[in-house]
Amino acid sequence: QDVASFVAIPTSDGCTCTITGTLGGTFTFTNPPSDGAVINESTGTVTNATPGLTYNLTYTTNGTCPDSSTETFVPIQEIMMTLFAPNTFTPDGDLYNQNWRVYSQGYDSTSFEINVFNRWGEKVWETKDLNESWNGEYNSLNVIEGTYTWTIWTKHLITDKKYFFTGHINLIK
Repeated sequence: QDVASFVAIPTSDGCTCTITGTLGGTFTFTNPPSDGAVINESTGTVTNATPGLTYNLTYTTNGTCPDSSTETFVPIQEIMMTLFAPNTFTPDGDLYNQNWRVYSQGYDSTSFEINVFNRWGEKVWETKDLNESWNGEYNSLNVIEGTYTWTIWTKHLITDKKYFFTGHINLIK
């Protein structure tokens, strides 16, 4: 008896397949898509698929007792990952660059920890809210002009992979 088992592994434009049962079968779309997705009938590799759409693949063995199985996959939506932390701000009361704020794309905005330290390693500002900004104060007093270090802990929006970033801010008055 043939066993038509396989695993479909999503990619950004389709999937790759690993046959876990009887080799030598044929892959087909269960419902042929109209979006231009293409399948390699012998390997099951799908290309040109649309991220976010659901596709169904069927693998049928070619032996004397053929078997079929179907797997569903959704191509992974690729996310552009960007983190921008300005290196200078001027909280001097002139209405320009009064606050320092981090901007990001592709990272989980609900999983951010931002810290700012002075030159002695003392934490002068922290937030877990990506939309918050630092106004150059510590304990309601203006900090001195100088260079400060920032750290950011966050994770990928989809995969939960953790990231750590560090850099410097020049505070000019």
